[in-house]
Amino acid sequence: MKNLPLLFTALLFAHAPAFSEDKIKEKQPVSPGIELRRDVEYGKGGERTLHLHLGMPKGEIKEALPAVVFIHGGGWKGGSRDGGIGSIYALAKNGYVGASIEYRFSQVAKFPAQIEDCKCAIRFLREHAAEYHIDPDRIGVWGASAGGHLVALLGTTADVKELEGSGGS
Repeated sequence: MKNLPLLFTALLFAHAPAFSEDKIKEKQPVSPGIELRRDVEYGKGGERTLHLHLGMPKGEIKEALPAVVFIHGGGWKGGSRDGGIGSIYALAKNGYVGASIEYRFSQVAKFPAQIEDCKCAIRFLREHAAEYHIDPDRIGVWGASAGGHLVALLGTTADVKELEGSGGS
């Protein structure tokens, strides 16, 4: 019950406002009071650098905030962390830190590379929790399609060392 607010916030995503694709491409913030950090390097997937977008309320943050990580879908072979920007803004607007991560696609790297990348992103956020004002004990995840599958794997493989990977953090 302690994390019930995270559940209710997740429901906001169905009603997240549409954001101008032009503004997103220009890398301009489209919502006042929200800081968006694009293309933050969070680790390596094989030889490839992995990135995430991070959004948080602007201004002085007095206590660590819960975070929610979005993992995009795309049939394991497409999609982009850019698809989570609207959700990041909705989260930040409601007092959370939001992140949208990338992972290697199946045509580039065979499973379990994708879950290794996702776990690497969570480790990165915990390691940099103070810098990004994140409560490392309150990080939730959600995803669409293939991202939803990766979320389920994150929730059920916490103690499986073979799926941790070596991408960093």
